[in-house]
Amino acid sequence: MMIAKGPFKRIHQTRALTQVIQARLFNRVTTQQAKIFYLALLNLESYMTKLSKPKRKRR
Repeated sequence: MMIAKGPFKRIHQTRALTQVIQARLFNRVTTQQAKIFYLALLNLESYMTKLSKPKRKRR
């Protein structure tokens, strides 16, 4: 199962890493879950970027 497909933008990597560290500090995720959580967050960041791009209308 592929969780993440790169390459990812630097800002997305930074945001995802920040959230993983935060979750780890508050014991919300285990060390084993942190890697999967990080990859899922990267996917979410790129997905949200795709959604926010304006769509071209066909005529």
